[in-house]
Amino acid sequence: MARSTAQLDRGLHEQPAEYTRKRVRDKKYYNQFMMTDAEKTSHKLRDNYWDDSLPVDTAHIATALGFMVHAIDWLPSGISSALVVTPGKDPKILLPTNTSRARKRFECAWQLGAHTYHLGNTQQDSYIEMHDADHTLGSGDNDVFRFADEFSAHLLMPAYAVEEICGQASRDCYEDNYFDLRRVFDVPDDVLKYRLSLFNSRLFHKATA
Repeated sequence: MARSTAQLDRGLHEQPAEYTRKRVRDKKYYNQFMMTDAEKTSHKLRDNYWDDSLPVDTAHIATALGFMVHAIDWLPSGISSALVVTPGKDPKILLPTNTSRARKRFECAWQLGAHTYHLGNTQQDSYIEMHDADHTLGSGDNDVFRFADEFSAHLLMPAYAVEEICGQASRDCYEDNYFDLRRVFDVPDDVLKYRLSLFNSRLFHKATA
């Protein structure tokens, strides 16, 4: 087992001193019985390896876990990022050089989510995960992709911060608060829209509970 795999597994279960404080602050958003596995693990990872500042530096989190993060110019056509896991070596997250800082931030988060899924489900010692550039967030029946989509959205855009900008009516938040959303979270537009769709769904379930 690679060192970073053990670190990631530990990071998803440790609860440092500040964890309780953050749970009290965010408890109205983070009902454990309503949260998906992707949402739970993203919160735990962010709380254990990042502070409250935004935007979230996903490369910092990955490096703290023992990943090697590289920006390269030779990814295959149609691939937006890759994760390479080899026994006995630190996993590598490969990001394209010709994309924005916001896209790199998201792709790194996405590959952390993919690794988390494999760690808890497939437990493969060696694999390469490719993220298709034409993949639409939240779509398809690929379990790894669906988990990584949701994991990355929650990791980058915590619920308390979304509500501080959008309030309880986020259906028009993208249009009304676009520049604030981009400034605070620094993620691509498709990620903003997908995360707000998840937030809307949570508000609906809270209202009908």
